[in-house]
Amino acid sequence: MNPWINSIPFAKEVIVGLCMALATFVSLIVEYQFGFHGSLLDYYYYVSLAKWIIIFGILGYSIYQLYLSMPPGVFTIKDGLMRGAIISVVAAFGKILSYGVFLKWINPDFLKDMTTHQIKLAVIKGENVIGVIDEARQNFNFQTYLMSQFSTVLLIGLLVSLLVSYRLVKQSQYRERKKTAGK
Repeated sequence: MNPWINSIPFAKEVIVGLCMALATFVSLIVEYQFGFHGSLLDYYYYVSLAKWIIIFGILGYSIYQLYLSMPPGVFTIKDGLMRGAIISVVAAFGKILSYGVFLKWINPDFLKDMTTHQIKLAVIKGENVIGVIDEARQNFNFQTYLMSQFSTVLLIGLLVSLLVSYRLVKQSQYRERKKTAGK
């Protein structure tokens, strides 16, 4: 990276968070173009899961890069969690922007189609359709959907940060023990 980026506090974290938001926006457009928001809506959840794995892989890799940039034994869970929290907040706000643009101008029927899909699944399963209609209308309205996306990115981002940081600290401790046992 450019040297000036190192002089700006949290610049790397902001860049990674924006990259995660951009990856979300691009994946939404690709899903839409391939029909996963329409005729292939049954497969949307599988494709969406793959998208989440890739996006949070970016977060994990960023924490790993922080770990590699520090001298052995210096990285702590707090370091990784702090980087992950900043990235997750930026990514969550970026995801709101991405979904807002997508839902308003690119695919304004997305939430209506998701509601219809939930109702169709309820009919097939023989569930209480009226209850599902009320629940789907609550879950798939614009504000609620954006807030659920925001909170999901934030919570999963913090969890991934904690798990990756914990794993890296334990790996470092194991290497140090192995190194001292070999002497």
